Amino acid sequence: NNPVYHNKIAVAYALQSEFKAAAVHLRKALQLKPDHLPACLDLCKVSTELGEFTDAIKAGLQAVRLAPHNPKSHERLALAYEVYGFYDKAREHYEIAAKLAPNDGLRQYACGQSFQGTGDKEAALRYLEKAIDLLPRYAPAYHARARMNRYETPDHEDFSKIKSLLKDPELADNFHALLLFTLGKMYEDCGLYEQAFDQFTEANRIENRKYQYRPEAYRDLVTRLIESCPTEIFSTTSGPGHPSQVPLFIVGMPRSGTTLVEQILACHPAVFGAGELPWFIKCAYDLPGIVQPSRPYPECIADLDQGKAQTLGQDYLDYLISLADSKNYTYIINKWPNNYERIGLIARIFPNARFIHCKRDPLDNLISQYTLMFPDPVEYSYDLFNLGAHYTQYERLMRHWNHVLTGRIFNIQYEELIADQEVWSRKLLEFLELPWDPACLSFHKSDRVVRTYSDAQVRKPIYSSSIGRWKNYEQFLEPLRRGLRWQEESVDAIKPD
Repeated sequence: NNPVYHNKIAVAYALQSEFKAAAVHLRKALQLKPDHLPACLDLCKVSTELGEFTDAIKAGLQAVRLAPHNPKSHERLALAYEVYGFYDKAREHYEIAAKLAPNDGLRQYACGQSFQGTGDKEAALRYLEKAIDLLPRYAPAYHARARMNRYETPDHEDFSKIKSLLKDPELADNFHALLLFTLGKMYEDCGLYEQAFDQFTEANRIENRKYQYRPEAYRDLVTRLIESCPTEIFSTTSGPGHPSQVPLFIVGMPRSGTTLVEQILACHPAVFGAGELPWFIKCAYDLPGIVQPSRPYPECIADLDQGKAQTLGQDYLDYLISLADSKNYTYIINKWPNNYERIGLIARIFPNARFIHCKRDPLDNLISQYTLMFPDPVEYSYDLFNLGAHYTQYERLMRHWNHVLTGRIFNIQYEELIADQEVWSRKLLEFLELPWDPACLSFHKSDRVVRTYSDAQVRKPIYSSSIGRWKNYEQFLEPLRRGLRWQEESVDAIKPD
């Protein structure tokens, strides 16, 4: 009956990533002592890790009430808001935390990142400069600043600063790689493509050592997804699911134009862009336990009955509506690109949901991934051959979804959208049965928060300079081309049923 001991046990569990067990002890601690600040702070963090956002925000708000002048209270609440999708509220609390701890470089950095998502470059750079002054070896701050700047010459002082940091023998591998990606971006700005690719290659070599990505394993997963989701399980007359048409999904490979399409649609008064929501990742993970007795995922998708599908659908819909402040939107977008892997699960839960699939020239798409260090690891993206091989399986899976969900997927090509934004914006709205609104042409003027690597691009009018970018690196791309031929050499695509 000692809340302190329950809190300490929870910390031990959390350090082992046993977050569910940690949450049990934290709730017990707060039951024994509701004003126990350490337990509130830890429950906010643990619930965020678990994706239990309502509990996370509730615990964070309690921490702020108990300790309004403690920067950690605001920081934990801000992170919960950010992961949940309440970006404006997150920025508010990141800024409070930064002001309460003006000499804490990490909090200055977090605040700068939150302003970067809104397009407020001046405020973002102000906080990032503070972070660099306080933490002169903190690589993420240099990376964030470089993303916001455009370099014209390698004589810029940022080049020498980053090169100096790279010579530090105690620099951690992840910081080393991040600075190399940063330097590559800066050389590319200057048109020095060979020097840029040298940096990208070394950065990817460092990151690739951490993973054992096997194209064969991903091919086998795609095969299981295809075999588990034949046409007959998606019947809207006999299949289970929630009838709502509000959930709208934008999918595709990362860096395929998904952020741009969401930004265009979110300018329509009937559409709310909720950003990248990982809800269905957790749903897929939990599904075997929900469908009992069950087969593993993805085979258990077909075992979802009406009651469980309805419950999952209502839980997701409630989540979406909370993000949109309960306004009566016709559509609420989830723009998690890799949900292309979970289209079968989503369509089973929401038999009336629609999908927008963003496509892009594969060489441009994949070189864009190769030159970035994603915040969450994208294991296949650190090797050119693996990038190409993975792409073949993505294409194979999307062919299947287009076959079994005829009429529910709108395929849009990035290059065609860039060439004629109005024509394709109108086609998107026709697919969604929405009236035309000219605001969709002024997407770059929107003040909505964007928290992806495309945050800067969607603050500008349509531009075509990223088309054909791969040609700058053509001499280095033979491993990528071999990867794109891997499907032909390894296994024939499964024929549609």
